[in-house]
Amino acid sequence: VNLDGFVGIEDLNIILGEWNHGFPGLDPISDPRSDPSGDGFVGIEDLGIVLGRWNSGKTEQPWLEGTTADLDGDGFVGINDFNIILGNWHQNVGPGDLLAGDPSGDGFVGFDDMVLVNTLWHTGTPPSIVIPEPAGLTLLSLGTLAALRSRRA
Repeated sequence: VNLDGFVGIEDLNIILGEWNHGFPGLDPISDPRSDPSGDGFVGIEDLGIVLGRWNSGKTEQPWLEGTTADLDGDGFVGINDFNIILGNWHQNVGPGDLLAGDPSGDGFVGFDDMVLVNTLWHTGTPPSIVIPEPAGLTLLSLGTLAALRSRRA
């Protein structure tokens, strides 16, 4: 939308700023005013197009340099980080307090913080899930049965 080659927060801001405006004769290719659907009106179709292409285009994102969205510190941006933001939504918190959901550093948990988590979604190393091997599960089950039997005896 802003013709910088990357679909991100700047494009979303343009869409929201022009929301419900009509542009008769708008040329969506040469005019960056946010009508990617080309119907001459900025609305839900345009928002859907931008969100569907979110984070696509060039990979350089200088505005993200030095930014983290790993709020819980597990090395991965995922659902736990999203839940931290939801748990503190529209609250004033200490500026930059990651555990309170403020990666934008403005002292308020809101849209900017959600955008950062969304933009950096699934970056980092996913936490490993420990699945016991069948032999270990069998030993655990036998140990539990033995403990139950000894209590009854």
